[in-house]
Amino acid sequence: QNPYRDQNSLHLLRAAGCLSLLAFGMSLLALYGIKLWRRLAPRWCADRQLYRVCYRAVLDSLADIGVCRHFGETREEFAHRLRGLVPEFVELSESHVRQWFSAGTVQDRPYWINLQAAAASRLNGAISRPRRWLRWFNPFSWLRAR
Repeated sequence: QNPYRDQNSLHLLRAAGCLSLLAFGMSLLALYGIKLWRRLAPRWCADRQLYRVCYRAVLDSLADIGVCRHFGETREEFAHRLRGLVPEFVELSESHVRQWFSAGTVQDRPYWINLQAAAASRLNGAISRPRRWLRWFNPFSWLRAR
């Protein structure tokens, strides 16, 4: 038997393991980066896209705690279902739909930022502190926001 053959196999196995671990780490980092970007995007996006980005940021916050639209549920139905948890989300959702279908008029930046902040604040107040911290550990939650 060739002792170098076993040694080469071991080196290959270690290299494959290191590459797999590196790929997993990079994927996880990318998912967390996307999650953070989607949360902070309203601060930097263009005014014409603000309605969409603010709405998406609140949807992401809701998805973080496991609250998502059901299959076949409209945005309006979803907002009304959450009226008790986050009343500001109803106005945000209605304004989002109005803005989506309007051709040219754009709400001012403070309107959208304040509405998003109010909804986020209400949501933070509605959940426990441990749950607020735990929601950041799921790198996939934003994939459930729709």
